[in-house]
Amino acid sequence: MKEIPIEEIEFNVYSIADDVGRLFSWQGRLFRAIRSYQAEYVKTLFVSGLLEKLVKERLFPESQITEYFIEGFPLVVEHMRITPVIYSYEWSFSMLKDAALTVLKINSIAQKYRYQLKDCHGYNILFDRLMPVFIDLGSFVPIKKGENWIAYEEFMRFYYYPLKMWSSGDSYVGRMSLFAEHGMMPHSSYYSYRFYIPLIKHIRRRLDKIFGLYFRYLRLNRSSLEKYKTKFPKYLYKITAFLCKKGILPHKKVRMDLLLKKVERIKKPKCSSLWADYQDVYFAPNGEIKNISPRFARIIDIVNSCSDIKSVIDIGGNKGAFSLCLLKETNVNKVLCLDYDEYAMDEMYIRFRNSTHRVDAIILQDVVRPVVTRNVQPPSERFISDAVVALALSHHLILSQRIAVEHVFEVIGSYSKKYVFIEFMPLGLYSSSKSPVPPAWYNINWFRKYFVMYFTLILEEELEKNRVLFFGTKK
Repeated sequence: MKEIPIEEIEFNVYSIADDVGRLFSWQGRLFRAIRSYQAEYVKTLFVSGLLEKLVKERLFPESQITEYFIEGFPLVVEHMRITPVIYSYEWSFSMLKDAALTVLKINSIAQKYRYQLKDCHGYNILFDRLMPVFIDLGSFVPIKKGENWIAYEEFMRFYYYPLKMWSSGDSYVGRMSLFAEHGMMPHSSYYSYRFYIPLIKHIRRRLDKIFGLYFRYLRLNRSSLEKYKTKFPKYLYKITAFLCKKGILPHKKVRMDLLLKKVERIKKPKCSSLWADYQDVYFAPNGEIKNISPRFARIIDIVNSCSDIKSVIDIGGNKGAFSLCLLKETNVNKVLCLDYDEYAMDEMYIRFRNSTHRVDAIILQDVVRPVVTRNVQPPSERFISDAVVALALSHHLILSQRIAVEHVFEVIGSYSKKYVFIEFMPLGLYSSSKSPVPPAWYNINWFRKYFVMYFTLILEEELEKNRVLFFGTKK
């Protein structure tokens, strides 16, 4: 056994509630330090065959017990690192649905090995090149005799309720409910929404109490029943204990296969948005690019001329037309696509998920007003790449959203390690149907003046009507 010096490691601040161990980084690798009283449990889990099966099905990251230990932790497990980290509130509808289905598949497999998931919330899911993967080793626990799925209520509150609300067209409420790991959507909120029950306080309290008791009832088994001995009337406790012992409590079993079908039947919302169809002109019916436009081809030539561009983030990427061009026509190893249009991004996810060409990450975020939770790395740190591409974006930020150009360049630059590709639209908010006259100050000299404050200008080139490319490096 080899000891890893405690001063050389960096503990992950997000694994503080893990009773099995603590995540830490060392020499660029990801490890989990296992607590002494959980060491035998983890060894048993590894020899059970469950993790091997999940890794083979690409549902859990490759993991192995190492020869290392650290002070206070006699066992250390190494996990394959998944990057970038995309949190559940940055998922599209179909990503959330696929994550829910993945949780159910994992729990179904675990049950065959006499294990189950005790924590299934979305913060335990990462997308590895658009494949949802469960990452929490400590969430697997043995199933006790007569025990139901203990995370069933959490599944309903984190996945099922938001999916149903999002499916009905209310994406705001559905997405906002994904922020909290523990403060998940109350039962009363969902059923008040679903059945239009007046939002009166005493009704909501009763709903939470009723459904709280129901899910508590589903978790009943012989061991957990003891804590209710003094809370139940004596006769009720005896009847419940007898039924529990015989395994005949009514409506108690959670059927994974039925729950899986229930989630599969949830349909994506039929709503649309201003930019949902913007890039349809680029795609053939089979999802491939019809032809690469001269504009895209020129930018790809520049990317290929820079041998040190290995990763690119496509900001405002819509349905990923240019991202797909990067994957097919360059040697870039890593392509990320970020946009705030949930409908375009969901279409992109579905297209790339079923394609041989896959971007590394699809991120549903507003680049200038990112929505994040406390104590997490901001998007610019998680998604920083060798080059940033922002095509047909700056004029919307500056003219429509009235974002200061200084802030636009600061934000775009924060996602780049070195290179930036930013288009300027001389005609402003130009379209074939109407063309509002841009303000007098909005011109290419003004744009260039601010560009060179933040970047070293390498190339300025008109690509087509109302498209001038500014290519440069960060100062």
